[in-house]
Amino acid sequence: MSIRDKKTITFAMMIFAALLLGAAGASFFREYGRDYFISREKKPDANAQAILKWLDAMRKADMKKSLLMASMMTPDDKICLPEMDYLKLMPPLGLNSTILTDPFNRLDYCGWKDALELKELANSIVKNSDSPSMILYNAVINNIKIKSDYESLYPSFTVMEIWKNKSGSVLDRIRLFRGLANQAGLDVIVAGLLSKSGRLEHVLCEARSEKTVDTFDFTFDKVFSGLSVADLAKNSSVLPEKWPASLRKALQRKIVYMQPSEFQDYRLSNQKLASHLANSTISRQLPVFGASPKEALEKYIMKAGLDKENNIFGYWQFPLLAVKSFPEFPEKWLKGK
Repeated sequence: MSIRDKKTITFAMMIFAALLLGAAGASFFREYGRDYFISREKKPDANAQAILKWLDAMRKADMKKSLLMASMMTPDDKICLPEMDYLKLMPPLGLNSTILTDPFNRLDYCGWKDALELKELANSIVKNSDSPSMILYNAVINNIKIKSDYESLYPSFTVMEIWKNKSGSVLDRIRLFRGLANQAGLDVIVAGLLSKSGRLEHVLCEARSEKTVDTFDFTFDKVFSGLSVADLAKNSSVLPEKWPASLRKALQRKIVYMQPSEFQDYRLSNQKLASHLANSTISRQLPVFGASPKEALEKYIMKAGLDKENNIFGYWQFPLLAVKSFPEFPEKWLKGK
């Protein structure tokens, strides 16, 4: 690894640490003392014809029709309130809570198109592979070159921009991997390793299917096939020699598990639309988005059997900050406006 790459990685990690731990009252971390699982009633099958029209409008870049179809499929028939977790998360990010409740707009349309392009890309990469996470990891590592320090300050608005630009920071690589893996049916969590003083030292990415688990180190380009982050903590012999002693010790402390959801997933309108699409007979053809970050995190904790008492759980804020890079980001969504 060149000196320039090391500087870039160090700089990216410093940004990540500042975003993650620097804000006072960063309440998006919380230790789960109990489970909060929400059961949903099965709704009637969605109108497949309307969904296909919505999908076709996106493929034709018809934003007006896409937004209209989405609004028609999700009538505002009841009052819903955002999760308290999300409300607490907004102020440290400089965002107004109205970002969670406003109706569909251009940002949502861009998010849908992003999810659709990611799904098509993931399908073309994975195909019928038995190891989708490994193939996607290699695709990200081989196609995304590390940016310069200066460029790393400005995250891409959409995930696909990272792929199209063929460059990004370590955090961009992780965000792209998660976006592709999510469309391929994998569950992904971002795991932060803390120093003795509580400062973020390193970040790993864990991906799970129904039968497999793999952990990826996008900083040192290392794959831990068949092992979870918890497994690494129990067996340090599998760690690469280039890992410094400080990281080995960090694995023995509480791990910060963060749900890496995109901006649109926090918005009530998108959660409602996603629920409508999930009940359709053509749901497998559709892009994945809008899963409640809180529910996704809780399901991952249960699926992975994570220790709620001795770890920390929360939400990865990097994708939320990335959305502010969009030139048309509504000013009213900024804190204090």
